[in-house]
Amino acid sequence: MDDASLDYLFHHIFLPTQVPQRSDAHNGQGDQALLNALIESVDSFRGANDHAYYQYWSTIQRSLRTFGRLHSKSKSLSRTSLETAFRDAADGEILILHIALQNSALLIQKRQIGYVVETFETSAQSANVLAAQGALEWDFPSRAVVIPFHTFEDNSFRDEVVTFLEKASVEPVKQYTATTLKAGSNAYESRDTTFPAIIGQLLITILEVTGRTLTPTLTRKRVRDEVCWAEGAENPWRRSPTWLVLRVSIQRILCSLLGPHGTLHYKFFICSLMASLCHSFCIPDSFPADRLAFARSKLARRVAKLEALGVSNAPEVSTVIRSLFNHHEKILMDALRMLERILEDRGTRLRTSHTKKIPSLPKRAPPGSTILSLCHSRATINQILTEVLLWWTESPDDPSAVSVKRCAVLDMGQQYKSRRSALHNRLLLPYRYGNPTCKDHQRSPSSRRWIGSRPNGDRAKTTNGDLSISSL
Repeated sequence: MDDASLDYLFHHIFLPTQVPQRSDAHNGQGDQALLNALIESVDSFRGANDHAYYQYWSTIQRSLRTFGRLHSKSKSLSRTSLETAFRDAADGEILILHIALQNSALLIQKRQIGYVVETFETSAQSANVLAAQGALEWDFPSRAVVIPFHTFEDNSFRDEVVTFLEKASVEPVKQYTATTLKAGSNAYESRDTTFPAIIGQLLITILEVTGRTLTPTLTRKRVRDEVCWAEGAENPWRRSPTWLVLRVSIQRILCSLLGPHGTLHYKFFICSLMASLCHSFCIPDSFPADRLAFARSKLARRVAKLEALGVSNAPEVSTVIRSLFNHHEKILMDALRMLERILEDRGTRLRTSHTKKIPSLPKRAPPGSTILSLCHSRATINQILTEVLLWWTESPDDPSAVSVKRCAVLDMGQQYKSRRSALHNRLLLPYRYGNPTCKDHQRSPSSRRWIGSRPNGDRAKTTNGDLSISSL
């Protein structure tokens, strides 16, 4: 499965807090990937489930495959595929039809009382979604009718119904499409949904004439949707109507086959679908870690709700939930543990890559760091010495001047020596001799460079940038 399909499944099934800001329909490729994921999940769920429910899930799988054949090429319904589907319905198949252009869905099922036709809206209007504080509470189906066996199996009746559905899937009715006021006139608004009157009111009313109205047991669902539209986008992002059609149809089929416990089986199936998708999300290393964390929390919350449901309800419901947990708990827990392990590994790699390495301090400084080159000091020292020599040679015959100058020069030399020794002790000795308080600090002056009188010579001279003043 490619990255675009994985993104589509993640956004429309898990519904994260951050969704795209424009439509991501991709010409139906995302809905096709969603249908394939559902079929695979039904197959794996059927194999892991109790064998007593095998035929029910086989019925759902055949209905999903029929839905795929009906909507394989485009959102329109062809006459040939509809005729084939209606013949299969006469043999006991359950038909799921999505008339996208009319914002409606049909669920046709053969029961003991006749053919039951249920219809419901597939996408709410944008104004209702934006005005809702949380999820929208919908009751499914919106209307239902029962058609007698002999009427539905009549070829002329089926031909008329097929013709109606074929035209409704390709011909929009301007009276029921979304409009907006532009330049003083109503214009078609592609960013909103169509009012489902053609199927939900016109077709169902026609079918009521040939049959009768049915008041079925309603399925109440909390439908979450978003309307996200960025500037420059042609259409806003909306949650996939196909996903709503398929999950509502699966739940309605289970409720018709298993009674009140069908909702419990549906909830476990959705958890199994999410666990299967989590395995697909973990295959590419490029799938973002924040999405994996959100998928883990979403799946964990659903599993926790089912556990709480098994504790707080009647013994019969608790028995069904425990039986379902016995068959599917391993799959769900494996998916959660896998997500936890992958997130920990990615977090460890991220922390390691962003940790700054600080090398340890050396015990001894390198030899080059203990020597001051004083590359730019020779000129300054020579200038000072030149001034001293000129001062000395001005009056060499005057004893009093000589004594004053001699004392001044000696004081200058002593001050220079003291400052140099203090600088030497503070900066150099800790690196060369270690701790300044140790005995190595008391080494003989001959091992260090310092300023003082020399036994021989009566002239001031410089050596390698160090100052030495002879006794005068």
